[in-house]
Amino acid sequence: MRAIGAVIEIDDLANMYATIPGSDPDAKRIVMASHCDSVKNGGNYDGILGVISAMEVLETVCLLGKQYRKPDAYVDFSLNMEDYYRIRDKSKAEKETRNSSN
Repeated sequence: MRAIGAVIEIDDLANMYATIPGSDPDAKRIVMASHCDSVKNGGNYDGILGVISAMEVLETVCLLGKQYRKPDAYVDFSLNMEDYYRIRDKSKAEKETRNSSN
């Protein structure tokens, strides 16, 4: 992704963002996203096909020499949504428990 000019970011949960800058640096990103793992009964291409498809879109936009006002980005989530919500809810519950004990 760097080879086509994408800016790569990785957040605290190991989600990877590849962004092609737009002409307006303050505009919100147009995001295509999927996850790189698979879920039970998700099939052989669950998740990763979405990641590869989004990468292909960004590469095609760059090869055609297009630049949009808004940045284009793809996100490769390191967790599927079930895991994300489970971790988020557990973290939220732990925070509420700490706050109530103070």
